[in-house]
Amino acid sequence: MGIVLVLMLLSTACGSVERTEHIESFTIENSEKQDNGMFEVTGYKKVNSVSLIEESDNHMESDVKMVEDYYNSDGIFLKSIFTYGHGTLSKLTRATDSDEQKLELSEPSTILAPDLEGDNFKGVELTAEEKVRVKEHVLSFMED
Repeated sequence: MGIVLVLMLLSTACGSVERTEHIESFTIENSEKQDNGMFEVTGYKKVNSVSLIEESDNHMESDVKMVEDYYNSDGIFLKSIFTYGHGTLSKLTRATDSDEQKLELSEPSTILAPDLEGDNFKGVELTAEEKVRVKEHVLSFMED
């Protein structure tokens, strides 16, 4: 009887988990803080990202994988970085844990990100097929 009660308590404590996945491809201005405290546009970056957030009543977990291609203001490629970040938050204890790993790549590595034309942000409304392509592309960097 005691074991059944413990199992019931554990199953209700976990509750339901809500999962949200975002798959994005966009281009955004890059800026750096200058000595005078002002930010100056130094170029732009193209981004492909896949983020997954799982949330329950007591816990939140995030998983982000992202490829960023950096360009200077003249459109010259500078570098590409693959980032994998993972974080957790206990809503009960407010304890957090996170980890981030980066890998520098030698060539432009994003797909479907638009060119920046006058705006400081340009996103793309991806079709279902394009989301699958971007997700597979970003996840392929985990295999390397």
